[in-house]
Amino acid sequence: MIFLPLNRNSAHWYVAVLDGVNEKIQILDSLHMDRTSYDAEKTLTTTV
Repeated sequence: MIFLPLNRNSAHWYVAVLDGVNEKIQILDSLHMDRTSYDAEKTLTTTV
């Protein structure tokens, strides 16, 4: 597993967890935003 700390708009941190064995990405975020917010997130899509 790879844990990627990412910053949204220089104001909020969240973690993307890359699980290569199960080919899954999990988002750990205390704000509990909906999935469409992360699909459009440039930081996450360019990093992964």
